Amino acid sequence: MSSPVKLCWSAVGDAQTSFSHFMRVLRTGGIVDDYALRPGIGLVCVGDYFDYGAVDDANVAMVGREGTQTLRWLAGQPADRVIILLGNHDIARVMELAYETDATFRAAQYLAREVATDLANRDEFITRYPNIPTPEVALRDFSTFAVEQRQLVQELLIARRVTLAASGVLDGKPVLITHAAVPTHDLEAIGMEPTTDVSAIASAVNAFLDAAVDAVAPLWQLGEEAALDLAPL
Repeated sequence: MSSPVKLCWSAVGDAQTSFSHFMRVLRTGGIVDDYALRPGIGLVCVGDYFDYGAVDDANVAMVGREGTQTLRWLAGQPADRVIILLGNHDIARVMELAYETDATFRAAQYLAREVATDLANRDEFITRYPNIPTPEVALRDFSTFAVEQRQLVQELLIARRVTLAASGVLDGKPVLITHAAVPTHDLEAIGMEPTTDVSAIASAVNAFLDAAVDAVAPLWQLGEEAALDLAPL
């Protein structure tokens, strides 16, 4: 019986760029040949696949598709060699933006532009789009949102192909890998005692996410609008 192949792992975060540029970065790092992982290589992607650069009405759809293509490519790689973590831009697709359509979000962006120069209309924005936290979210932070992105994130969450945390060893020391930190109060919120066991922390955070996904997945699978609820985090 042959021994498992030991992988050489790399990590990349905030892959907010075009798919072609993302591939160039991976090729430069010796991670891929053409569009395939090199033998013996593992990759941890630390979230934020959507939204980058300055966008306008002419290129917003194109930029949105770039992030979708990147995430689809990652999800198509072997799960034991590519670990996909979600960042705030990705999880927002199924949380803050869970009830938006392409049309309502574009309309929200138009109003957000007006609000930027007329603060008196800020309350109107919040009234008309109660699920979008601020005008800046529509105009800048999550500016390339599309329903296709939300559907992809839902699909990958249900399939357990994406998650929030991983653990590993770097220079002989255990490390917790997330898009952002996991503060002690978040561990306490999910019923975990403070610990330095990074594997246990990753498992607890991911189990919390999985339970939240299981609660909403039946609605998603029926095509109904429903937001992922990660409270009390």
